[in-house]
Amino acid sequence: MIGGLAKRYARGLAAVARAEHHLEAVLAELEQVASTLAANPVLANALASPILVAERRNALIHELARTLPLSATSSTLLSLLGDRHRLPELPRIVEALREIADIQAGRIRGTLRIARKIDDTQLAQLREALEKIRQRAVLLTVEVDPSLIGGVSLEMEGRVFDGSASAQLRALAHRLAQGRNAA
Repeated sequence: MIGGLAKRYARGLAAVARAEHHLEAVLAELEQVASTLAANPVLANALASPILVAERRNALIHELARTLPLSATSSTLLSLLGDRHRLPELPRIVEALREIADIQAGRIRGTLRIARKIDDTQLAQLREALEKIRQRAVLLTVEVDPSLIGGVSLEMEGRVFDGSASAQLRALAHRLAQGRNAA
């Protein structure tokens, strides 16, 4: 869940990045930073530590920005978050910024859960059908979940469309139980 603080930072960052015509690039950089910090909890904890002196935190942020490498916009945000002890908010800021970038680009994201892997042609056909229905570009994350038994479950724009065999079996079991209770 994205909190108000993360949304405010994301809106401000998006305004700056749009003015400089590189919102997507800043988003990609910050996704990389968030991924790097998630993969290196020692670094993430050090940067978030209130006992780390500001000079050392800034040096670590500068080194991170140089190593990845990051634009001035992304580096400035990290420094600002570090100064205000808000680096732990970065994943939520990235999520909020991704939503802003998606809206600006006219695309939506969804998670497609399938019982078994499908080939790229089938996935492309499904994506094209969704794009035709939604009249926007659709970015899908595919997850294989054998517990679905068959069919698919799609989560998109806060809604779940469950056409899986397991969902149908649950619905059937519920109807049967209702029939027993009525008798």
